[in-house]
Amino acid sequence: MGRPGILDQRVEIQRVTGKTPDGAGGYTETVTTIATVRAAVVPGGGSEPERAGRIQSETAAKFTIRTPRAFELLPTDRILWRGVMFEVRPPVLPSLRSGYVDVTAERGVAL
Repeated sequence: MGRPGILDQRVEIQRVTGKTPDGAGGYTETVTTIATVRAAVVPGGGSEPERAGRIQSETAAKFTIRTPRAFELLPTDRILWRGVMFEVRPPVLPSLRSGYVDVTAERGVAL
C-alpha cells in the first residue's frame, strides 16, 4: 500500500448466513452485511486463465482494513466495493502496520 494511513474507501464485509434449496437442485444464498468499514484499496491486474475448458476472467484487489474486533474475517467472506463483489482469498494476513489486516480478494466471471 503506497500510503498506509489512508483508509479512504468504504467497503462492506459480507457473509453467507444461509442457503435455501430452490427446488431445481440449486440453492439461494442469504448474504448478510456484518460490517461496513473504511479501507485502503489497491486494485490489481486482471488475468484470463482457462479452467475446466472455460476462460475465467479475474480481477484482484488488495484491501487494507483495521483489524476487526467485533468479528473474525473468514476466507469465505465477501467484500462489496463500489457495487462490485469480491471473494476473499486466503490467507487473510496481518499488515506490516500493527492493528491492520491485508486482504486479497478476487472478482471472477466465467466466460
